[in-house]
Amino acid sequence: MQSGNGMTMQEAEQEIKYYQKIFQVARLLKGEDVERTFYQQGKGTCENVQDGCPCYSLWKKNGKCENCSSYKALREKKQMIKLEFLESEVYQVISRYMEIDGQPYVMELINHLEDDTLIDISCREKLINKLTGYNEKLYKDVLTGVYNRLYFEEEIKMWTGNAGIVVIDVDDFKLCNDTYGHLTGDMALAAVAGVIWRCIRREDTLVRYGGDEFVLVLPEIKEDGLVEKLQEIQEKIQNAVIPGYSNIQLSVSMGAVISQNESVEHAMLRARKLMYQAKNKKNMAITENNMIDHEGKIHAQKQPEKMIPEILVVDDEEVNRTLLDMIFSKDYHVLQAESGEKCIEILEQQVNSISLVLLDVVLPKMDGFDVLTYMNKNHWIEDIPVIMMSGADAPEAVKRAYALGAVDFVSKPCDAQIVYQRVTNTMKLYAKQRRLTSLITAQINEKEKNSEMLIHILSHIVEFRNGESGSHVLHIHKLTEMLLERLAQKTEKYHLDGDTRAMIALASSLHDIGKIGVDEKILNKPGKLTKEEFEIMKTHTVIGAEMLEQLGIYQDEPLVKIAHQICRWHHERYDGGGYPDGLKGEEIPVSAQVVALADVYDALTSERCYKDAYSHEKAIEMILAGQCGAFNPLMLECLLDISSSLKKKMGYKSKERYEQTDLSDIASRFHDFEMDSSEKIVQQLEFERMRHNFLAEGSRNIVFTYTISPPLLTFNQAGCKRSGITEPSFSPLQSGVLTDLVEEQSLKRLIRKITQATREMPDVTSNIFLKDGKGPCHYRCECRVIWADGDRKGYTGIVGKLTDITDDYMVMETVREEGLKVLKKDRSAEFSSFYDRFKKCGFSTDGTEAWLLLQYLQISYDLVRYVDPTTNKVIHIEKDGKMWESETTCSDIWNCLEKCSNCISRLSMQTRKRMTKLEVAGDDPYQVVSMYVEIDGKPCCLEMASRIDGDFMPDGYSREEILSSVRIHKEKIYIDPVTGVYNKRYYVEKLSKMDNVAALMFADIKNFKKINENFGHQAGDDVLRQVAGVLRDVAAGKGDVLRYSGDDFVTVFFKVTEEELSEIQKEMCRRVEALRFPELPGVQLKLVTAGTSIPGRVEEMLEQVRI
Repeated sequence: MQSGNGMTMQEAEQEIKYYQKIFQVARLLKGEDVERTFYQQGKGTCENVQDGCPCYSLWKKNGKCENCSSYKALREKKQMIKLEFLESEVYQVISRYMEIDGQPYVMELINHLEDDTLIDISCREKLINKLTGYNEKLYKDVLTGVYNRLYFEEEIKMWTGNAGIVVIDVDDFKLCNDTYGHLTGDMALAAVAGVIWRCIRREDTLVRYGGDEFVLVLPEIKEDGLVEKLQEIQEKIQNAVIPGYSNIQLSVSMGAVISQNESVEHAMLRARKLMYQAKNKKNMAITENNMIDHEGKIHAQKQPEKMIPEILVVDDEEVNRTLLDMIFSKDYHVLQAESGEKCIEILEQQVNSISLVLLDVVLPKMDGFDVLTYMNKNHWIEDIPVIMMSGADAPEAVKRAYALGAVDFVSKPCDAQIVYQRVTNTMKLYAKQRRLTSLITAQINEKEKNSEMLIHILSHIVEFRNGESGSHVLHIHKLTEMLLERLAQKTEKYHLDGDTRAMIALASSLHDIGKIGVDEKILNKPGKLTKEEFEIMKTHTVIGAEMLEQLGIYQDEPLVKIAHQICRWHHERYDGGGYPDGLKGEEIPVSAQVVALADVYDALTSERCYKDAYSHEKAIEMILAGQCGAFNPLMLECLLDISSSLKKKMGYKSKERYEQTDLSDIASRFHDFEMDSSEKIVQQLEFERMRHNFLAEGSRNIVFTYTISPPLLTFNQAGCKRSGITEPSFSPLQSGVLTDLVEEQSLKRLIRKITQATREMPDVTSNIFLKDGKGPCHYRCECRVIWADGDRKGYTGIVGKLTDITDDYMVMETVREEGLKVLKKDRSAEFSSFYDRFKKCGFSTDGTEAWLLLQYLQISYDLVRYVDPTTNKVIHIEKDGKMWESETTCSDIWNCLEKCSNCISRLSMQTRKRMTKLEVAGDDPYQVVSMYVEIDGKPCCLEMASRIDGDFMPDGYSREEILSSVRIHKEKIYIDPVTGVYNKRYYVEKLSKMDNVAALMFADIKNFKKINENFGHQAGDDVLRQVAGVLRDVAAGKGDVLRYSGDDFVTVFFKVTEEELSEIQKEMCRRVEALRFPELPGVQLKLVTAGTSIPGRVEEMLEQVRI
């Protein structure tokens, strides 16, 4: 709801008096007070949370709300609604933005939700527990209890203000892990986090950024206060003791800066550089003006330590090293190494700080040439100049030295002044080269930024002329980037390096420039275009391409070529059904394919002059169903892969606006809608329908057909006789024909199951009850959804039959009545024992009884099925008890794009306990129960799901929004935000206590920390994402992959043999080593794995493979 018009304070006070009759709390908050409460508790306003703070005094909290609806209402200038909890009571909070006498205010309206507002007390308690738990768990690191990386990404990194930003790294953490085990490492991290937490103020924020690195944000702190805080943290960490490991001495290296009106993310980059300087000597803290040594003493920085250049002298004779030290020690910091091996060791530790290497040729074991070779292999030679020294200046040695990358060659004995000058000149030359490189890079970046800006300005002009928001251009740019990144990860087919991806994303902004040549009346027509108008609209592709063809001297520029491809062919379709040239398959350039998909997605999810916005889920559904044309299946896979990221980065849209809308008029506005294809499908469907009718007339069962377009229902002779519907019925739902015949709940259940069918699982079974008073009245409806031919996934009709099950139903009623008699009779100990076992631990039965139970449960539940969650298959049971299996996925049932992170059937299978949860399909909430069952000795799970009818919340509040939030929170809680695989919390809460899993594998990326240190954490995150993708792909269908900590991954397998585990490990290692990172020169990944296939308890198996 948008903000209302401005009002006077008198009018506002009158409105408050009205609301006070309805709400328990109705109050006005000044905008400046809301901002101060949210950001500046440390200034005295909220130091005592019991006094002086309108928020804390009401909710009795010890800290600010992370999801403050009043702050969000103020920031976004609209109304916000949320649930809040005070002890066990539930409150609804409405925060409404207002302008009173020209000043911003927020009106808060608070209502207590009475017990009878919710479905029942158990559901009420469950909702409280889940929502409060998710808000707490979502942003907290399961190991340390401080904020996690997700909180940093979503809430912290873009915050701007005055604050101290500290990057903290635990010294020698990997050595601790390797020596004492990961459990001890976890205890060390928890101890460090605990110490820091106890040292900081309430308004400060501590985040575990990744592995052993923490980020600390200290609002409104000065340099002196920052240094004192670093001293306190350093001292207390040094004195901290890990229980049971008193011999381990904890220490950290810290870099800190004062941020003034810059983002936390940007300030963190500066702080991290200082942290790496501190890490060179360890147990230190460095700010831009001060340095705290390992004893806690403060030293003034020599402008950020203009860092005295370091020279590494490598010579096996001590007298030579001493002489060189005397020559250079006045102006340089000299490091010494007596062998090639020691030289490599120092370089590996301090590669970022060493400015030059003086290297003797003749060394024991590893000589100078071997060192140069190693430096080349690791690409150090590109940044660190090497001057070779030797007593023999044979031409072959000199040539070889230069060939291996040495910049100079000095013969021994040598003049001290000459050596000094040659070293100084070399270092000055490299310094100038670095400055020049930095300058050129900055200029290139500035030119690229200006080019992007001009392109965006041009494309915005086109969008505004088209009556659309300029955000469309930005959306297409971002969508194209995301799709290309995922496509490059999935295949090397298109040779999409970083430069090419960036160029395509930039050129995507020009995709619709041809619309500048289309009449505005057609562009902005709110109604359906005529055939002639649509033909004119289609010319924008050719117009745009011709505009670029006339650029003359720029014709051969790669950017212009790509832009031309996009302009002309972004409305082509993979099946040849697009325009203007009818290209098909890979004839369409990859740039145009990607932009086409991005354009359609954004068109669906954005408001236009002829439509409102679709929800993200509806847009994905339409694209996959082929309603917007055919796309490359690989592109669609990429869209699905980035779906969750799209929802976060592109925002949520309404899920309600289009559920009842006629799509034909809207679809015709998309340029990818082809009538010829639709007519062919209808003709084919009509032929199939006629053939089906001929065969159906000979059946004694009731057989029916239903076509989508036109909406027509027909019966065979048996159906006409039983239903009384003797003629084909047009729009049977709207006309009331079906609602008069079929009981409402059973009809809704049937329709819901049909809408959830997929191409892979088109068959639907549901029991229905005919309420017209005739007999028989109980039927089983078995039908098949008919899908369009080709790559399209839209369905065009339904065929099915109704089978009389009155006799079976009566048998089940008898069973039910007998059970009730037993229950009412005496609640015998025997019955109670059986009931308790059934409720908690599942049961054993044979196939015939399992079938009968299934029929009975289908009357009461919307979904009932037997599943094997270890193989992801549905178990079907015939009336005679015969069993067979079919492939399925949960996403087919729940209309989600990824598997559930909280699958209760898998947990039920492992624990043999009854599990329950809330789930959401579309806009409907469901209660799901999963129970362990053995059918003729075969272990499986009985899944039962029932839709929760009735209002969950008071009138005027969105139950759908709350339940959607529950689902999103559930998935986020257990997903690592960097890699997309499961996280440590999932291991602790879901996996660690499981018994009898088949196998477990532990994997570690060798020397990963060097990637972080040499190339930055963003590069490290990219590596982690790709490695996680490999592990997930290889383990797909066999087990769960989770990021345990830093660069450590754990895979838990539920059904795998020793031989299969070995092959999986080899394949993972092979595919990780095959990964290439052009932007990370010299990086060659190696995965170290250990596994066990001896079934056991997960936490014990993990400890075993760690060792």
